[in-house]
Amino acid sequence: KENNAGIYPGYFLSPGMENEDVRNLQTYLKGIADYSGVIPPIAVTGVFDEATRDAVAALQAQNDLPPTGNVGPATWTLYGVCITRANETNLGVDKVDTLSITEIT
Repeated sequence: KENNAGIYPGYFLSPGMENEDVRNLQTYLKGIADYSGVIPPIAVTGVFDEATRDAVAALQAQNDLPPTGNVGPATWTLYGVCITRANETNLGVDKVDTLSITEIT
């Protein structure tokens, strides 16, 4: 079984960045927003814009992380666990749900 919790690319993602890691992040966020409704919806553009920052901050706050809007190791871990859980329950990446960060530490 592949462990998707290790998806941290080795650096932070923050507003103004534009790359494939941002696109992947937005894909995860869009799945969470579409499925759970606990974060604002976003478009997958590859550009870390204000909407992406707001969605990241909302998910961080929902999971007891500081709502910085930046994506570092703890937030990447949270996304990885969400994706892993979705895959294990055959929901798929577009059906990810949120969980508490305390469940993965």
